[in-house]
Amino acid sequence: MDILRHFSYILTLIIISFSVGLSAEPNYKTPQEICLTQGEKAKNGQALQSINDVSLLNETNLSCIIAPKSAKQVSNIVRSINEWNKTNKKVHISIAGARHSQGGHIASKLGIVLDIKKYLNTVQNPKIKNGIWTVKAEVGALWGDIHSVIRQFEGYSLANKVQQSSTLQCFQRA
Repeated sequence: MDILRHFSYILTLIIISFSVGLSAEPNYKTPQEICLTQGEKAKNGQALQSINDVSLLNETNLSCIIAPKSAKQVSNIVRSINEWNKTNKKVHISIAGARHSQGGHIASKLGIVLDIKKYLNTVQNPKIKNGIWTVKAEVGALWGDIHSVIRQFEGYSLANKVQQSSTLQCFQRA
């Protein structure tokens, strides 16, 4: 009888453990939660759910656009989406800066876009070490942001001699 009672007790613990395991909340945010809490809003208060490139010919429907304010926020979003993708329909993350990638490949349909140029665009003052000038810039900094810092710095002209032209100029009309 003691063996049966002992077996019954173990079986009850296993069932309780299994039930608790099934009902446990995931330790990540769902894409919907991320979009609701962090997504950019239009003037009417609705979530921004499309993005276009500089040509304005490739509008793509999205889950949302997020303008992360820190590298930690980017990391948390990527971690949550990676966890979600292990057991659910895949959600893709795209990075948008100046959106000069013509051809519609700045975003994945129904994915999440991280718009990095809004906040992650700090450019530090140049530093010289062993005769070499360096400048640190966050991932969202555009060439114009960097150029304004290096143009004239402490009497030195550190501006680029040759630089890729802006594609935006191709679309401006005289």
